Amino acid sequence: MNMGTTAVGILVALGAAASWALCGVLFKRLGERLDPMGMTAVKSLVSAALLLPVLLVLQGWPAADGGTLLRLVASGVIGIAIGDCFFFAALGRLSPLLLTILLLTCPNVFTGILGVLCLGEMPSIAVWCGIVLIMAATALLMFPVDASSGGRSTMRGIVYGIVSFICSSVSTVIAKPAMTGAAALSPFAVTFYRMLSGGIVLAALAACTGKTALWAKPFRDVRYGAGFLGVTALVAFGGFGLSMAAFKYLDVVVAGALLSLEPLFVLPFMILFGHHKARLRELAGMALAVAGVLLIALCGH
Repeated sequence: MNMGTTAVGILVALGAAASWALCGVLFKRLGERLDPMGMTAVKSLVSAALLLPVLLVLQGWPAADGGTLLRLVASGVIGIAIGDCFFFAALGRLSPLLLTILLLTCPNVFTGILGVLCLGEMPSIAVWCGIVLIMAATALLMFPVDASSGGRSTMRGIVYGIVSFICSSVSTVIAKPAMTGAAALSPFAVTFYRMLSGGIVLAALAACTGKTALWAKPFRDVRYGAGFLGVTALVAFGGFGLSMAAFKYLDVVVAGALLSLEPLFVLPFMILFGHHKARLRELAGMALAVAGVLLIALCGH
């Protein structure tokens, strides 16, 4: 992998990290009026609708062979239809700092581990040290749970978060081969197929259970709909799109480490939008997490 490609990968990974940090904060607020499955379904279908015209203008219809399409459908169902539902279910049940680590940092670390096991990527000792630092930071921030730190974390929220990041990691490893080789798709084409397949599955489920009208109700509020559209555009192009680009241009371990830099961005967002007051233990945990991901980023090439 040449230096130019690596530089592009690092830049898009950092952009994705910042996008995910902001999206996590904003979706936590939007999710108060929409259930997790409804939010995931609408977000996925709107994301696909936003991505398609951009793809058509830039590259035409993103054609994919049968095997690649099946891979991306599986990735979308696991990562979007299942993983994102648990993600949104966890949002309201986790404190801000635990949300940052469990929903934004852990998925990328676990994805890196799966890259080692499933894609044959073997990190150096320094990279493993970075992963250990991140896990130590996670433990520091999770236990004991501080109920006054911007909200209370529940055990159900922690379980939902764990299921969410496992699904997210597995779906990413499934999707990466679609972006390599002679018939490689662009990161945004991969994102389109994943969003579309996940959204269709959830829309079909809504139709079968009679929840369509319930999910549509919050969008009668024009301000809510406009805010949701803006955050969805950010998550489609910034969060998911740039994340896929990072995994295309970098090894999974390195991309996962850089994407774990959300803690570097999320605290200012929480102070700005959530009136969060960080405590010494939280700052120490975040510093440890940042040290770990920086170690991986610097030594993982």
